Amino acid sequence: MVPFIRHSAYSQRLMPTTRTPAAPYAHAYSELVADILLRHGSLAGHFSVLGPDPWRVLFSSAKDGFVFFLESPRCILAWRGPVCSPEREEEIMTLLVDYARSRRRGLFVLQCDSSTAHHATAHGLRSLWVGHETFIDLPDFDLRGSRREKLRLAINHARRCGVTWREAFPRQNAEDHQHLDSLEEAWKKEREERRTESFLRNDFTELSEHRRYFVADDGGVAVASATLTRVNDTSWYLQDIVRRPDAVRGALEGAIAESIVALRHEGFTRLSNGPLPLWSPEDGGAGNPHLGPIGKMILRNFDRSFRFRGINAFRTKLAPNEIQPLFVAYSRRALSPVCIWSLTRLLQKRQKF
Repeated sequence: MVPFIRHSAYSQRLMPTTRTPAAPYAHAYSELVADILLRHGSLAGHFSVLGPDPWRVLFSSAKDGFVFFLESPRCILAWRGPVCSPEREEEIMTLLVDYARSRRRGLFVLQCDSSTAHHATAHGLRSLWVGHETFIDLPDFDLRGSRREKLRLAINHARRCGVTWREAFPRQNAEDHQHLDSLEEAWKKEREERRTESFLRNDFTELSEHRRYFVADDGGVAVASATLTRVNDTSWYLQDIVRRPDAVRGALEGAIAESIVALRHEGFTRLSNGPLPLWSPEDGGAGNPHLGPIGKMILRNFDRSFRFRGINAFRTKLAPNEIQPLFVAYSRRALSPVCIWSLTRLLQKRQKF
């Protein structure tokens, strides 16, 4: 016989509570999201929210800012932090932290800037340095001098070998689409781990209406490309850099320089070189001694997939005008092994609606 349990505060605590409904998908508000991005996008990768992944979104009360994230049964992954004016950031971070707690999920805010990390720690999250993001002032970009000597010498070598550079238009030109498709396939075939399915994947066909493509041609074949993605109405992000295994040295560097010259000519002012994980201007890629054994294991796993060190070594050829530290902010719940496993899945596997 089941004993009678009196309805009390204690019994209420034993009963499951109703969780906050899942936040809406960003694609349902694509026009509003795109408008806010052009006004307030500030970090490389903010335009990812318009991609095909199942990003969810929380808006500020005035619908003039938002934060976007992927959600799994155990974990929430916010990418780069809020897209808003500085005065809205605290409100939006409050919404995100409260949402994660009400959904009983661990929260990670990856590759966020110092302002977002500050607001996150004010809400009880912890933060950890994970690298830097570097920026180039387009009006002042110059290949002359010692700062970018390696870049200049590599481009000159490729030019002497007959390489030329141009902007490609795969949305309008079938031949350009074929060239980029063949180039990307050759690049992925060189290392199979490049075929990641996560939102960090290389796929030139995605977000194409918000991207520009610059290629290196050698003998009628595209041997390297630089894909740029919008950040806001004045800035771009050097997102994907791809080269064939047998490309002439300097071909990719020339494609990057071609993109910078084109943007500068059109009046754009800033280019992000993207997040450089575990890189600092003082020690290169010495890593973070405060990660602990679990954190170091995760980073080793990601480094095998994304080869941070090799990417950083190439990108730092573009001597930056500005360097900003980046952090990961995370909740206490996020430290559980099941949440860390869930984060790994979000970063390595494509999510479905």
